[in-house]
Amino acid sequence: MVSTADVSGMLRDNSTLIVAGSGGVGKTTVAAALGVAAADRPGARVMVLTVDPARRLATALGINVDDGEAHPVDTDSAGELWVEMLDSAREWNRLISTHAPDAQTRDAVLSNSLYRNVTGRFIHSHEYAAMERLHELQTSGTWDLIILDTPPSRNAIDLLDAPARMRDFFRGRLLRWLTAPATSRLALAASKPFRMVADRVLGGPFLTDLADFFTLMRTMERGFVARATAVERSLSAPSTGFVVVTTPERGPVSEATKLVDELGRRRCRVAMVVVNRTVPDFKTTTPRGPIPTAESEPDPETVAQVEAIVNSTHSHTVHAKRNEARNLAGLPDGVPVTSVPLLVSDPADMAGVSSMAQILVGPGPAVT
Repeated sequence: MVSTADVSGMLRDNSTLIVAGSGGVGKTTVAAALGVAAADRPGARVMVLTVDPARRLATALGINVDDGEAHPVDTDSAGELWVEMLDSAREWNRLISTHAPDAQTRDAVLSNSLYRNVTGRFIHSHEYAAMERLHELQTSGTWDLIILDTPPSRNAIDLLDAPARMRDFFRGRLLRWLTAPATSRLALAASKPFRMVADRVLGGPFLTDLADFFTLMRTMERGFVARATAVERSLSAPSTGFVVVTTPERGPVSEATKLVDELGRRRCRVAMVVVNRTVPDFKTTTPRGPIPTAESEPDPETVAQVEAIVNSTHSHTVHAKRNEARNLAGLPDGVPVTSVPLLVSDPADMAGVSSMAQILVGPGPAVT
């Protein structure tokens, strides 16, 4: 049996929440709902940062701009809720401006003809930019709580690995090989025949331009490496928690379990598992006062049809709840869990997100 999550306490006790899970489980909506719930505290300043390529969060919160800037969300909350969608190109410009040793190097990189193309094609460059932006928000001192909405879980792991990959790149052989002609006369002479052939094939001094670009990038090695280490450290900090979102089906639960285990191996703390779209509990209540009666008795055939529908619905509900319980039994022990019942429609506006926020912070039964 797993424990019931104290969502209000989690929102109060963490300064960063990273929402992760497989695709299609409602992760973006859960991130938005947690933001709405957290902003309900007087004086709270809450930021929801999304790096989800689908970018549904802005639509749900009524924001239709994508400029890499923080925007306030109009709510009736006692605190403030802001949302920002990552602009990867803008963040890379910020990175260069931050890590360049001087204005001359900064301008040389930003004006380099290969800069935009190369940085856009770095493996996981988007993920690294996201982690850098998260770190900037964490160290700004502006926010009481930052909620990061990540891509699907496989990409979430890429997100966590991005700082290490960047550090490995700056310390690896590839960068040394690319910059060798610019730093060594011997390497320059040895590579000249190869570069001449490459220039004829590629239609210009491509390799030379590439070497010049990475030589400029290498001047920023110390800053990039130090920052990547700081970002990694923040992911396992006591004030950072991961919220893993799943639905009660077997596949998403299995992936959520693997993600929880992977986060544990990385010494990252799982603050909560949210089981979204569970089968609602249909409870019968005894009406107060006399039951209204029709002027005429309903015919027996109609009564039989209604009873059959009610019995069939109840049977399907019981069966579905049993399947849910069987699937959720595979969740790791000791991880707090909360559930959100299947709604009539997925929240697509502020009212729907606020309703989910109320469900999340409500008492809610334990998931067994």
